[in-house]
Amino acid sequence: MTPSRYLPAATGKIPPAWLPFRGALNYLSTKLSNQLFFVLMLPQVNSCRAEILDLRPMHARQYWPLDSARGSTSLLYGFSPAVIPKPPDWSNNQQITGYWFLDTAKGYQPDMGLLDFLENGPPPVYVGFGSIVDHQKEAITHIVVDALTETGQRGVLLGGWSEAFARQGHF
Repeated sequence: MTPSRYLPAATGKIPPAWLPFRGALNYLSTKLSNQLFFVLMLPQVNSCRAEILDLRPMHARQYWPLDSARGSTSLLYGFSPAVIPKPPDWSNNQQITGYWFLDTAKGYQPDMGLLDFLENGPPPVYVGFGSIVDHQKEAITHIVVDALTETGQRGVLLGGWSEAFARQGHF
């Protein structure tokens, strides 16, 4: 979510290679996408600021400097730098930490169907969609299932935060 000349907006498409000023387009499209999202979320943000944190409300214009690659706001990104390396135009305030994991809850027991699946074959590939929301969810799900089938792999799919994907389960 930190604007960069080296990364396109997470909400958009990668600009074509022939397009001049791709770096500026990448940076500005992320910046504007962030601003739009913040304006849409501002009522909820201000409600939380007031009711939970006992803070004054923010105005939309106060958000503009918060997502700057050279700004003073520290941001930690919970993904692997092998997946997306840190862009050279980010400062030391933006760090890619690697994936974050939670400890298993005490007394957790997985669903019996999942246990049977895990115990009756080679280890599966896990495919998690996290907080992704995509308008082509069925197509993406079919691509993943077809790839698992074509490669002879078993898989566990998890729709994640959005519960957006058409098929969750094991294949």
